Amino acid sequence: PDWPSRTLATTIFTENDGRTTLTLRWAPLDATEVERKTFAAGHASMQPGWTGTLAQLTDYLAKG
Repeated sequence: PDWPSRTLATTIFTENDGRTTLTLRWAPLDATEVERKTFAAGHASMQPGWTGTLAQLTDYLAKG
């Protein structure tokens, strides 16, 4: 119940010397202090999902 009802995810791809860097930012939007703390406490539990998603992206791009 304390999870923020709105979040903002920003994905940035930058290229440097033929290599791509991916920067992900995900933050609560218009959240209460309690919601921000809940979001921060859940950070570690989000990593497996993002890791799996990025692994799928890597596999997809390798087939390209």
